[in-house]
Amino acid sequence: AVLWDPRFYVSYTRWAPTAGPAGVGSNYAPGSGIQTGAPLRANYFRAVYFVPTRGWDTAIGFQYFNGGGASPFDATGGPFYGGPDIDTKLWVIDAQVQGAIGSHPLGVYFTHGDAPTSGSNQNLFNPMDRVSGIGVNKRTATTITSSYGLLPGKINISAGYLWANNGTDSSITGKPSSDNAFTFGVVYLFSQNVKFLFEGTHLQHASGGDLDGAVDINGHPTTNINQKLTFKLFYDM
Repeated sequence: AVLWDPRFYVSYTRWAPTAGPAGVGSNYAPGSGIQTGAPLRANYFRAVYFVPTRGWDTAIGFQYFNGGGASPFDATGGPFYGGPDIDTKLWVIDAQVQGAIGSHPLGVYFTHGDAPTSGSNQNLFNPMDRVSGIGVNKRTATTITSSYGLLPGKINISAGYLWANNGTDSSITGKPSSDNAFTFGVVYLFSQNVKFLFEGTHLQHASGGDLDGAVDINGHPTTNINQKLTFKLFYDM
């Protein structure tokens, strides 16, 4: 459902989480299809207000997840999903400003998200394994990113910083709970449809954080590294 006005919009979505082992949190059972008696119980609310600002596209927004998911049909245990239900608890605020300083395009973006600890049910966005020290504290992330047209139509630079806490108890895990990171990038447009992209990311910790996954989007190992540089040449058809 969506309520729209030139100054704002509000939307509401009913959904079922399907993260984790197959079938967990949804009303779908492998081989049996959609199950009756397990309705969609997770809620997602989104609201955005467009701030009147002459010469700039400015907006602030809010996202809210609550409700929960159905019992798993094909898994009753696992490291995180041991209860009959899972909760979907998370809230996010975000804002953006887009415009230009003279002839130079500029965009600035802000996001903050907060996932509370699990209660009687596991929180999908911050599952708990108290013995291992996972999900003992709330999980948070705040990002500020920007994009600037250094040479309009030719060179664009971008940068961003992430302040994050993965919710772990460092006294149990022996690893920092902070997952801060910095990223930057440069795009050079050689000609129409041909551009060169450089991106760099630096992680606060070389291992143990949520940002230190097994592989990246290209399938390359990222374990025990805290810096990555990417060079790409694009030709858009």
